Formats: sequence, structure tokens, C-alpha cells
Amino acid sequence: LGAQYRACTWRCSLSYDVICFFGRPASGKTGPVQDAEQQGYETRVCSDDVKAYYKDPSIAATSDAGVMWSDGTVTTVMALHLNKESTSRVGFGLDGYVRSPGQLNFLLDYIQRKSWSIMVIWVDTPAEICTERAETRRQQFIDKGLKPRPDDDPVVHARRLGEYDKYGPATLKAFEDAGVPVKRIDGTMSPEEVVRESHTAIFG
Repeated sequence: LGAQYRACTWRCSLSYDVICFFGRPASGKTGPVQDAEQQGYETRVCSDDVKAYYKDPSIAATSDAGVMWSDGTVTTVMALHLNKESTSRVGFGLDGYVRSPGQLNFLLDYIQRKSWSIMVIWVDTPAEICTERAETRRQQFIDKGLKPRPDDDPVVHARRLGEYDKYGPATLKAFEDAGVPVKRIDGTMSPEEVVRESHTAIFG
């Protein structure tokens, strides 16, 4: 795979056709995703799209328990959205996709056939800080009398971190081996600084 895609010339532009936002759960990806959306990207949140497509309580329960869906389950849905073409003037921002080398194989093959350009925004935040953020967010929901997000449950969050540690490094390496630009952003910076770094990487 790497040798095949290293020979591919990704189109250089002020923006990319596809941006993958990558990082641990609660790493701070939301700010960059929202910024890309404000700049005209059609953002797809993988977990929301999969749940909406299948409308199956067991599918939602799997995700809410912190267990990764199979590559086939996810790729089926993302292919449908990508096949519709972006309704935006810019392209797609993918939040939570890809999460494994198998999903990446599909995406790289797809964008090569489309002659699309791609880059990765990797918000790199240590696991312990992600855990603190998830707990803070959970407590904020509780204090407001709201039901916390399932993924902020301590057991679920720990399981999701484990899934990231299992698949994340190999996925990043596969991106880099394929010659895809990967912009690492220090997720310990302030949310404003993270957004600024991401914006500059995408738009110059």
C-alpha cells in the first residue's frame, strides 16, 4: 500500500478535498472540525452517521460501550456519503474516520480514483489529559442536571483509549507511508491555539 501511494502526487492547494481529523477521544478535535465547517467544509461525524444509517439499537449500544465497529460497518456508511459528493464549496471534513488501517485502505483507494487531495490533522493529546477532560465534561453535564455523554463514562472512555492505542499508531504510520500530509498539533495547547494551528495547516 505505502509504495503504491507514495508515487501518487497529492494535489497542492490552499485547501484539501478531504481532511481527516485524528486523535484520542477528548483530544480536542472538535474545535478544528468546527473551524473547517465554518470555512465551508461538509463535516461528517462518523459515529453520528453510522447510528443514523443503521437505526439499530445494538449498533448504537456497541459504540456507547466504547467498542469499535467493524471496518465494514463503518466503510459502508462513509462510502454512501462520499459517493453523494460534497455539497459544500470545499470538500469533506471527516471526524472519527478513519480509525484503523483497514478503513484507511478503503479511503485511499477511493480518493485516488477520484483524484482528490487529502491531509490529516492529528491532535496529539496525552491519554491522561484526555481522561481529565472527559471527566470534567461529564461532571459539567451532571452539574447542569443533564445526562452525561455515554463516551465520557470512565469505563467507556478507558476502553476507547485502549482502542486508539491498539489501532491509532498503525493508522498514522499508514498515512505517512502513503505520503499523505500529517499535521501534528499539540493538544495540550489552549483550544484557540489548537484551532489556529489547524486553520493555518489547512488554509495557509
